[in-house]
Formats: sequence, C-alpha cells, structure tokens
Amino acid sequence: MRVMMTKPFTDVKGPMQEHIPLLISELKKKNIDVIEFNYGKANFKNNFFLRYIHSVNNLVKFIKVIYSKKPDIIQINSSFDKSALVRDSLFLSTAKIFHKRIFIKFHGSFYTLLHTNNFLWKSIAHFLFFLADTVGVLSSMEKQEFAENYISFRDKFIVVKNLIDNRMFQAPPRKTYLKRGKIKVLFASRMIEKKGVFDLIHAIPYVINEIDAHFIFVGDGRDAEKAKMAVSSYNLNFNVSWLGYIPSIKMKSIYLNADLLVFPSHFPEGMPMVLVYGIAAGLPIITTRVRFTYDYFREKKNCLFISTSSPKEIASKIIHLAKNPHIMNHMSKFNFPLSIEFN
Repeated sequence: MRVMMTKPFTDVKGPMQEHIPLLISELKKKNIDVIEFNYGKANFKNNFFLRYIHSVNNLVKFIKVIYSKKPDIIQINSSFDKSALVRDSLFLSTAKIFHKRIFIKFHGSFYTLLHTNNFLWKSIAHFLFFLADTVGVLSSMEKQEFAENYISFRDKFIVVKNLIDNRMFQAPPRKTYLKRGKIKVLFASRMIEKKGVFDLIHAIPYVINEIDAHFIFVGDGRDAEKAKMAVSSYNLNFNVSWLGYIPSIKMKSIYLNADLLVFPSHFPEGMPMVLVYGIAAGLPIITTRVRFTYDYFREKKNCLFISTSSPKEIASKIIHLAKNPHIMNHMSKFNFPLSIEFN
C-alpha cells in the first residue's frame, strides 16, 4: 500500500510538526510506502498575493505527485476553518479526478464555523465531506457535533488520536509533593487571551498570598507582550518565568521539573497536546472542560476542573492541591499510565 501523507511546511509552528513524523515512522515500520508532501499555509503572514501564488504552486506539485507516485490513499492533515475549507475542497476535488481514496483529519475546528447556518460555508463544508471517504476528529464530542450538523455524512466521521512518544518521559519519578517548598506551576500554550493566559495571571496574586509558588509560561503569540505587562503591573516578575516558544519534543525537562499543569482555555479544543504531554510527565492538571477531557479525564483522578474566565477558582484549586499533596500524588499515579493510550 502507498499512502500520501500531507504535513506542514517546516517554518510553520505547531504540534503537527511533532506527531505526524511519528505516524509516518510507524506506517513505514508496517511496510507501508509513505509519500510525504508539504501542505497547508506557509509563513507569509498577511501577504495575500504570496499566499495565493504559494497555493497555486503547491496544487501543481500535488497533481504531479499523485500522477507520478500513484498513492492508494491520501491523508490530508488540516483544520476546520474557512481558509482551510476552501483550500481543501480544491485539493480534494483534484484528488478525486484521479479516483483516490481520501482521509481528512481535522487537527482543530472553529466552534462557530462548525455550528454556522451561513449558506456559503455550509455548502463548502458539505462539498468537502462529499469528496472525503473518511473524516477524522479528535474527540467523541467533536464527532457528535459534526454528525449533528452534517447528518448526511454522519457515518464518515470517526474519532482518531494524535501520537506521542511517551518514552521521552519513560519511567518518570513518582513525585512526592510536600506541604512545604515552592510549587512550580506550568502554563504551555499560545499566548492569546482565549487560551486563558490572563486568567492564570490574575490568579497569581491570590495564590502567592497563601503559598510559595512560581509560574512558568511557555509559548508565544499576539498577546505575549500584553501578558508580560500584566505580570509587571502586579509586581509579579519575581514569581514568573517566560520561556517563549519551545517545541513540545524539547520540553521534557520543563514538564518533569514542574509540579502542576494549568490549562484554562476558553476554546472547546479537540486534543490539546499540552494535556497529553502533561499526563505523560505524570503531572497533576487543572483544566477547563475541553472536549478532550470528556473522553479521557476524571475529576480528582486525573485533574481538577475549572470554569472559564475564573481566576479566583484557578487560585483556589492551585492552593488546594498544594496543601493536599496526597491528591497530587494520586493524580500523578494515574496520569502517566493514561498516556500509554497515545503512544
């Protein structure tokens, strides 16, 4: 069997750069011939003309590869957003001219677009699902939402997982959380308001008023400077470290040296890789109820849940865990074995 596997361009950041190579490696171990093809947007920022030329050029290359390599199956790794819908419809239409079987995997979906009643976008999505043979999403809740909004294609939607190599955390030391000592709280995500970065920042004064804590922020984004200004306005620079963007596969020591992971995202999310790496490192977790958690997390066993936009609740949960180390040890005990499901 020969599979054409699309992957992001090397200058594009994100988790797909990390887990798609793992999938390719595993397919090759099963003697499946994999044709790798760079796909999606390149880093042209807001230059529409360059992005247009890039897309046309990439489509020509796509046709040449299909014609010359003759793959049996094409896996399109994409996301459910407006620009991707237009691009994917064009590429899938081309692939169907060659009578290829197509699996499209959404690594994220915009909630408002998924539930839109706009005739144009609904029609484009219907056309895309008509062309695809199978559509993979990252949680059962997401699958249900797609099936309810696109009833004609409900049998095409399946739940799939992203892969990690949890050997990077192999046999992590079982943490013994003490009532005394500074607790290290990790936030690793894009620095944008909807990821909850300001919710955590606003929680810090409440936390350090009760316990000794240090907060580690990993990631970049349009609100990074604004977030740093917010920390400075609280005079919290001594309690906070900013590490910038670091690929997840290079964050082993950061995860293992943290005591607690906080993920206060406002988005529904599909499968946030920070949570997967967090459980692989055996970290206790505080998180909003994103889609992924409904499938895999149980409160007090794997995590504590919080509401969105709730700094005081975040602070309360951090303080509660810090003062009850047996709960943190309990979560750590169950989280590393859970990560094996994604290995």
